Amino acid sequence: MSKVFLILTSFLLGIWLVGGSWWYAHKFGVPVQTIAHPNVLPVLNVTDGDFTITSRSNFHFRHSSAEVVVPWETEKSLKSLVNYLHKHPNRNIVLTGNYSPDERNDTRYLDLGFARADAIRNLLISYGTPKEDIIIQSMVRDDLKFNQRLLFDGLTFSFEKKKATFSLISSKKKSARQNQKIKKVRPLNLYYENNTDFVEDSPQLKDYLSKLYTYLDTYPTSKVLVTGHTDNVGTSARNEELSKIRAISVKTLMKKFGISGQRIEVDYQGDKKPLASNTSDKGRRKNRRVEVRIIN
Repeated sequence: MSKVFLILTSFLLGIWLVGGSWWYAHKFGVPVQTIAHPNVLPVLNVTDGDFTITSRSNFHFRHSSAEVVVPWETEKSLKSLVNYLHKHPNRNIVLTGNYSPDERNDTRYLDLGFARADAIRNLLISYGTPKEDIIIQSMVRDDLKFNQRLLFDGLTFSFEKKKATFSLISSKKKSARQNQKIKKVRPLNLYYENNTDFVEDSPQLKDYLSKLYTYLDTYPTSKVLVTGHTDNVGTSARNEELSKIRAISVKTLMKKFGISGQRIEVDYQGDKKPLASNTSDKGRRKNRRVEVRIIN
């Protein structure tokens, strides 16, 4: 074997190694620097009291994308987080999706923060975490740093204590009530300002939910249907997601009042079923709503 052949072979092998690394990084979103300089990238860090996860590997998102890439080391750490939640049923995990104001949002979510939080939520659910134990929210941040257009701190983990459910009536009142007919709870429409996704926790709403709890507790075969709606401002996909978020927020509030999640059905129609014309502010205001109805 000639010396020239060996030199040529070594040269071609070097080109193949460098080119292959570049191609892999481009295709799978894993920069070569991750291996050479791991300390310059944010690590996975999750803490709740004495419980701590610190991993040198971390999941990441591409710029303007909610698709997550999870190394196997990070997957192992996330599964230990799921085990922690199983052992501490009184804790909820809060996933805050981060995004930069200069990123483009091509997802069906309100913003990339919600989309990124939902991506990790779906991952935790696939590992065995109940969906109701996971809260997602979003935050726009000006301080996010991208490494070759990859974001390694696209999500923040926090925890909160579950709000205890409570019985709204005493056992004595409950037994006395069995002999009297409870008046059916009237339908309710909750209205929203433009682009909002929460329900105002007003005294009137608390009174309504108390009556709803009483009715459902009296008639165990009845259920409640919660349907989210929006006006026609924005794309149909974004409106559908917003109506879903609104309906789920009402369901969450009902569960805090002791109503079982199994008794609450959620539907979301986006802008498909307006109550009034969307050509005026007054009409659009009527269309931004969540409807609460007794079924069965």
